[in-house]
Amino acid sequence: MKYTALAQARRYYDVAQRASLAWRPVEHEGIERFSTAVYRLSRSAHALDDDTGWREFLYPARRARNILTTVPLPLSHPALGVTPLIDQLERSLPALRVYGGDEAGNLGAEAAAAGREITTADEAPLLDAVLSALPPTGTACALLLPISEYAGPVERHLRESAGRPDLAVLSRHDMANLDTIGRLVVVGPLYWYDRHEYVLTSPRAPEIAVLKWSWFREQQPPRSQLEGSRGGVAVRMRPLPAPSSGLAIDSSEERTTIDWAAVGHELSRSPDTDTWDIVPARAAVLAGRHAVLLPESGDRLVWLLDPQAPPEHRVARVDLADLEPGHVILLRTSGGGDLIVPIADEILGRTATELRRLQRLWKSKLASWARNHRSIRRAVAELRRRGCSTASIQNLRNWLGERSLRTESHSDWQAMMEAIALTSQGEEIWQAMGRLHSAHIEAGRSMARRLRDIANTVPLDTLHSEGTQAFTLPSGGSVTAFRIESFSPSVLECAPSRLLVATEVRDEWLT
Repeated sequence: MKYTALAQARRYYDVAQRASLAWRPVEHEGIERFSTAVYRLSRSAHALDDDTGWREFLYPARRARNILTTVPLPLSHPALGVTPLIDQLERSLPALRVYGGDEAGNLGAEAAAAGREITTADEAPLLDAVLSALPPTGTACALLLPISEYAGPVERHLRESAGRPDLAVLSRHDMANLDTIGRLVVVGPLYWYDRHEYVLTSPRAPEIAVLKWSWFREQQPPRSQLEGSRGGVAVRMRPLPAPSSGLAIDSSEERTTIDWAAVGHELSRSPDTDTWDIVPARAAVLAGRHAVLLPESGDRLVWLLDPQAPPEHRVARVDLADLEPGHVILLRTSGGGDLIVPIADEILGRTATELRRLQRLWKSKLASWARNHRSIRRAVAELRRRGCSTASIQNLRNWLGERSLRTESHSDWQAMMEAIALTSQGEEIWQAMGRLHSAHIEAGRSMARRLRDIANTVPLDTLHSEGTQAFTLPSGGSVTAFRIESFSPSVLECAPSRLLVATEVRDEWLT
C-alpha cells in the first residue's frame, strides 16, 4: 500500500494534465556494432534446442550490451564493469567456435573486438545525451535508469565530474513516491518499464525526455495514460524519431534481464535435499545483487518495511501474495535465518532447549516413518487411513518442514503420533508445541516493536539510494532490508532450509 497525501495527489494530477513527451535518439557506431553481433548470436542460439555450449559466451555478452545501452557513464569508467566481461568473451571464444561453428565464432570475435574498442574509448554517448536533455541548473530534474544497481555510481559521477549535483538518479521503484519535478529524463525504450508506470501512467514531471537508441523499435504509446481518469487526460507526444539503423529490435526479442532457470537452480540446490524434504517456492531477485526463495505454501508471512508509511505502520507482517516489485522485505542476514525463533527461545528461557528437542523428535520420527513408505503418496494415504483427516501431500511436507509446530486438530495429532509410535509422548509433545506456538506469537509482537524502533530511528538514506540497508538487532545478529526487483514467473521445489536466505547474485544470472 502506498501512502500519498491529498495535496501530493493533486500535484500528480496537475502534472498529468500538462505532461508532454519527446524522444531523443542516441547513436554510437561501436555500441551498435557490438549490439548487432550479440543480437545475431542470440538469435542463432534461440534456434537451437540446447544452447548450453553458447552460454559461457552469451551471458557476459548480453550483460555487457545491457550495461552499455543503459548506464550513462564514460565508456572507460571502471564502475561500468564491462572490461572484465570483454575479458570473458575473449577467453570463451574457442569454446564458442567448437559449439557454434565458424559463423558463431566469427560473430563472437566481432563482438569481442568491438567490445574491446569500446572499453578503451574516451567517449560517453549516453551520458552526453543525458546532459543535453537537462535544463539549466535550478530546475528539479531526475534521471530514470532500468538497471537499479547503477543508480549510485551514476549519481556520484554526475555530482563529482559532470557538474550536476541537483540531478536525482532513480530506479523505476523510486518513481512511486517521487514528488513532482520539472523534467524527467528516461533511458528507454519505454517497454523496459512495466506498463510505463509513473512515466506515462500518472507522470511525475510535465516534461519527459526519452533517450532511445536508434535500433530499438516501439509503438507510439496511447495518448491517454492517467489511470482512473474520466476527463480524457492525455500526455502530449512528439512523433517517434525515424529509424536510422539497420538493426531492429522490439519488445518481443529484447533483453531478458534475469535467467530464472539459473537463479532457481542455484538457490534451490542442496546436497541434503530428497523427495521428502521439499517445499514449493518462488525465486525473487532483490536489490544489492541478491536473490531469495520465498515459500509458496505453509507459513507465507514476511516482514515488510515501508519507508513512506506512518511510524506505526512502517513495519508489518504481510502475506507474500501481497508483495509486488518495489516493496521492501526484511531478511535475517546473520545470526540464523529465522527472525522469530531466537526471540521465542529468549522468551522461553531455559525451557526452550527441551521444547526444541521435542520438536526435533517428532519431526525426525515422522520423516523416518514417511520414508519407509517409499512414496509420499503412500505415506499420506496411510495417515488418512489412520484417521488424520487433513493429511495431504502438501500438509505432510509442511509438517516435515522447520516452520510448522503441530497439526491444527488434536485428533489429527493423535492419529499421527500413533502412526509414528509416539503415542505415549503424544500429549506431552502437543502441549510443548502449544507453548512454542504461544512463544512464537509473542516473539512476533516483540520483533515488530524492535523493527519499528529501528525503522523509525535509523536514517534510511542507504535504503532509498541503493535499495538495501543492513540493521543490527539489539538481541544480536542483523537484518537487511531488500527492495524486491522481480519475481520468477514459475514455482520450483527446494529444501525448507533454503527459504528466506538472501544469496548473492552471480553475473550470469543477469543477462
